Amino acid sequence: MMLILLTPMQVAKHWNLLKEKVVQNAPPTCEETDYNLILEWALGGALQIWAAITDDTLVGFVITQMVYDPFSISRTLLLFALFSIDGIVVPPSIWRESYDTLMKYATSKGCARISAYIGDERLVRLANRLGFDTKYVYATLEV
Repeated sequence: MMLILLTPMQVAKHWNLLKEKVVQNAPPTCEETDYNLILEWALGGALQIWAAITDDTLVGFVITQMVYDPFSISRTLLLFALFSIDGIVVPPSIWRESYDTLMKYATSKGCARISAYIGDERLVRLANRLGFDTKYVYATLEV
């Protein structure tokens, strides 16, 4: 599988499909999301959108964001969302192949680490196998 960073033009071209998938896979912290803002951030480079391609077929997308951690005084590449398209079941072994691409990208951007929001137990296990520290839990409470 190849993971390809989309250009702003490619993001705009695939936005209808991307928007639908982002709606379906938005983190649980999102009651209402401004999808135009997400598009604006992606077009301006604040979010990176990657296409996952296997055998010349688009199978999914990854959305990343560079975040600054004031506690460790470092940059982190946040894996904000990872999803397949058209009901394609992408096994974790295929996503694992994208790991090297994301590691190289994070390193090239001066990131000290990669972090992720993970809501799927299979992906938590995959993250563990890849060396992620998964002892932390992200919890939310509506107010």
